[in-house]
Amino acid sequence: PSPVPELRHRAVIRMLRDPSGTIWCGSRGRIVRVTPAGKVLLSLDARDGIPDAGICALHMDVDGTLWFGTDEKGCGFYRDGKVVMIGAPEGLPDPWVMSIVRDRQGVLWLGTQHGIVAWNGTRCVPMAVDDEDVRSGIVTFVVCDSLGMLWFGTQRGVYAWNGSALSHLDYRDGLIADPTRCGSADREGDLWIGTIGGVSRLD
Repeated sequence: PSPVPELRHRAVIRMLRDPSGTIWCGSRGRIVRVTPAGKVLLSLDARDGIPDAGICALHMDVDGTLWFGTDEKGCGFYRDGKVVMIGAPEGLPDPWVMSIVRDRQGVLWLGTQHGIVAWNGTRCVPMAVDDEDVRSGIVTFVVCDSLGMLWFGTQRGVYAWNGSALSHLDYRDGLIADPTRCGSADREGDLWIGTIGGVSRLD
């Protein structure tokens, strides 16, 4: 049973371990930071500006800024004790932000249900590619691997972006199923891809 009263009987949707070793837990309308022993260090909710929505993406920047995405109210960040929200007025194409990652060039990417966008500090900028899956389709995950390559999960497989060219992989390349759900790069540089038909590993 959870030793954290703030999370007892609540659905925890996303978790993140930060460089200090503490755990950030996202549930509906709440983000809680706890130690591995379960001590609550911080609890953010509506009083702090967290919207009444499921927290489905978490990302920690090197400066300690916590970014979060929701399933119906856009995304935002927590910095210096303040929550700032980002939505349609800032160019976010869809209020469901499924993944957030910063690449090696410092660009923050947001995967939404209506394509991938980059945050330039003031607005969301659509990715300038012709492929409809990446430009306006459901992007289930964004991963930056050990070589700096970006990977985007979609309903039609995965796409690799090297900064100038886009490549596509699907079941014809060995992916167990095309519709993806999540992805992760390990220390060896392999990409793990969760799909509706199981998990695949790209060596």
